[in-house]
Amino acid sequence: HGDTEVLSISVPRKVVGRIIGSGGQNIQRMQSEHGVAIKVDSKQDPSLVTISGGNKYGREAAYEEVDAIAHPPRVELPCPKNKIGAIIGKGGATIKSLRAQTGANIEILDKQTPAKVVITGTQEGVKKAEDLVTKIISPPKKEFKCSSRQAGKIIGPGGANIRALEQAHGARIRVERVGGGESSLVIITAPTPQALDGAADAVDVII
Repeated sequence: HGDTEVLSISVPRKVVGRIIGSGGQNIQRMQSEHGVAIKVDSKQDPSLVTISGGNKYGREAAYEEVDAIAHPPRVELPCPKNKIGAIIGKGGATIKSLRAQTGANIEILDKQTPAKVVITGTQEGVKKAEDLVTKIISPPKKEFKCSSRQAGKIIGPGGANIRALEQAHGARIRVERVGGGESSLVIITAPTPQALDGAADAVDVII
């Protein structure tokens, strides 16, 4: 009978505390969420976790959760040092928000060049955090070529137009002179494809 099946997983002894949780909270939550019994034998290292009872899906879900605690999915992203500030944010606001949104742990190792962003957590959380961090490191980008006269219209008096466009669409717009100053290159970056399209359409209308 399938429901007598017992799943076993070896885990490093040092993670047993995380599996059990403070006052047994984590192991109790997993047992109640997945309808299974979880036993931890921590006499040896690696320690043995056994999952029994409930149904096949509950046992497999509990196994995956224990496995993610014991051997968390890990992604390492190279990050140019000039992008570290954007990932951390003012007073750590951005990195805190990324951790809260994804449930993943995000660390920045900035001793090497390029720096490295290390993401660990559940599979789903790691994937989500990887997508969000990648957008900060290499935000979606569009480029337009235009004449210097058109570039002047985009910038506006004292930069007023470009500031208004950036504020309205949450995008960053740079204008660079190319070809000896006769023409210009407009570079738009934004945190989301929607913001990028909105800013690009607005620039298109001007030029």
